[in-house]
Amino acid sequence: MQDTPAIGPHALIELADLLRQPAVSQVFVLADANTIRLCYPRLREFLPENHITIEIPDGEEYKVLATCETVWEALTEARADRFAVLVNLGGAWSPIWGAFARRCTSAAFASCRCPLHCWRR
Repeated sequence: MQDTPAIGPHALIELADLLRQPAVSQVFVLADANTIRLCYPRLREFLPENHITIEIPDGEEYKVLATCETVWEALTEARADRFAVLVNLGGAWSPIWGAFARRCTSAAFASCRCPLHCWRR
């Protein structure tokens, strides 16, 4: 899997190509509630149809380890394996929880980050 950043107008197309490779077994998208509402609809067309969305609550009170536990549970229930990819959509906390959760699972799969500033037109 490529580990160089894709930046610019073709970044989402490159993401789509990456996620549709035969070596990718599952695709997960992690984002908070506001990001799901505002940004996910634009990203969805670049994702495989069978992707799984993991929504975490938005707000300071949810920046606790229990939130990460919900991410672990979702990945475990979906049987994420080492060929899965986690797309961390959003600003600061979704990517932090996503990186931490995936490192703490036994699968140690790949991840990529889609920061919010890539959504500006």
